[in-house]
Amino acid sequence: MTSYLVLEAPDGADPQGLSPRFVADRFSWLGFIVPWIWLGANRLWLFAVLAIVVQILAGALSTVSGFEVAGALCALTLALLTGFEGRNLLIRHLTSKGWETKDIIVAPDLATAETIHFSMAADEPSPETAVIKPEWKTSSQGVSRLADSDAAGLFQFDFSGRR
Repeated sequence: MTSYLVLEAPDGADPQGLSPRFVADRFSWLGFIVPWIWLGANRLWLFAVLAIVVQILAGALSTVSGFEVAGALCALTLALLTGFEGRNLLIRHLTSKGWETKDIIVAPDLATAETIHFSMAADEPSPETAVIKPEWKTSSQGVSRLADSDAAGLFQFDFSGRR
């Protein structure tokens, strides 16, 4: 099963008609194989350029005598980071642009996640039929500090003589 984060565009509607957006929270194989293409396809331009630069530097480092393993490890590290954390980077990028996380759905595939999300959205009650939530007010009269009532500090909770 995969967790899907449902992100909604700012102001409730995306001008390109992409609202809501479902982002799977799992490993990205394309991000692992070609990180800069995956980052560019998801419009993470700065990170795509950085990935190209790191891959070029890792390739150049692997041609230097004695640093072959270091160059390969740099390229592998970039691939693993993009594969594992690329979707997290995408989610952070979208939320910084104003997208909001509306739901997290666990489903075997995207079609099932969309079905679950849109069926729950259709079942939401209207404001007239919604359950009224009570407003709990706290007062400091019945609350006493632990240090005030238990000078020795023997008890974790103070019940003020109540059970």
